[in-house]
Amino acid sequence: MVLRFESVGGDAKVWVNGQAIREHWDASMPWTCDITGQLKPGDENWTTLGIKNSRDGLNAFVRGGGLGLRGMRERLAALDGRLTLGARAGGGTRLAALIPRARARAHA
Repeated sequence: MVLRFESVGGDAKVWVNGQAIREHWDASMPWTCDITGQLKPGDENWTTLGIKNSRDGLNAFVRGGGLGLRGMRERLAALDGRLTLGARAGGGTRLAALIPRARARAHA
């Protein structure tokens, strides 16, 4: 399974079942992460995307007009996943999206 991200504004990291798989930093370029070898067939697998922004936090990326975080939260909820969002010590924002693999495959 390959995850594709259109754009991430900050330091991104992908985990599968608690194991770090890939890190990426670029505010505007698409990128992919192949997690196929990390998945455990027959088990519930959790994929986590963590994003840290140490500059101005979300304010630097809020442009209005889209669904943004609300849309992410709704899409994750449809997959029995969850979104956490909070301030980072020293400034910036931390976002984590968690998706159980069993539900993600059913919606692929």
